Amino acid sequence: TRIADGLSMPIEDLTEAVADPSAYGVDAASLEGWLFPATYTFDPGTPAAEIIQTMVNRTRESLDAAQVPVEDRQRILTIASIIQREARYTEDFYKVSRVIENRMQPDNDQTFGKLEMDSTAQYGYGEMHDGTASTSEEAQFDDNPWNTYVHEGLPVGPISNPGDLAIDAALHPADGPWLYFVTINLATGETLFTQTLAEHEQAVADIRLRRRPVDVVLLAQIGAGVLHDDAAVFQHIAKVRRIERHVGVLLHQQDGGAALAVDAHHDLEDFLGQAR
Repeated sequence: TRIADGLSMPIEDLTEAVADPSAYGVDAASLEGWLFPATYTFDPGTPAAEIIQTMVNRTRESLDAAQVPVEDRQRILTIASIIQREARYTEDFYKVSRVIENRMQPDNDQTFGKLEMDSTAQYGYGEMHDGTASTSEEAQFDDNPWNTYVHEGLPVGPISNPGDLAIDAALHPADGPWLYFVTINLATGETLFTQTLAEHEQAVADIRLRRRPVDVVLLAQIGAGVLHDDAAVFQHIAKVRRIERHVGVLLHQQDGGAALAVDAHHDLEDFLGQAR
């Protein structure tokens, strides 16, 4: 359930409320990244602008606690938003942060300044909520300002709304030489971090080999003719995993008000209930 549905509020009210970030003291083109994921309690009939202001204020509290300079907040939120989308476990948040920093270094002779993060390509192409974890060819090569496969450095702005852990990881990347990472166990989220493209490609090849027996079982369970190849099986697994991870905004009645629990994986589209 998204905010509009959960609070029985017209989506038009929320859309209007987020239209002007400067109304909340945010110097950015969008409030993406500034709507902090947490549990909020609002009385029935609370104005949309008050709800949004509460979320923005909570983001400022996190940034203040982390001692992020005002002039650096949009950059930190952008990095944190990628970490939020790419990492699953606490340790990996800090490793993904290091990968981002390493890829932006001038001596990066592997990706040459490009982050090449699937999450940014999917966000910029509007593919974030299509039910798959993989990036389509169209999204990967689409020339939009969020796509880090096309453009060097950070995307033009945040791609999700990060929580405290992601913000801390953006500020304190782990020590390490990694430039690549890949999820090697879709069920557990175990992720392997590597330094070179050759190591990364070997890890991907190993995953495909290990997955083949699972493919056969899945094909038998799902039905012959429904899924025809490894790619289709992978997309099925990814869809199930994404549904599990992105359940999102929960609502329950509490003391006459509405308690809104906002999942950290969500972006502005999820918060509002409509496309950007």
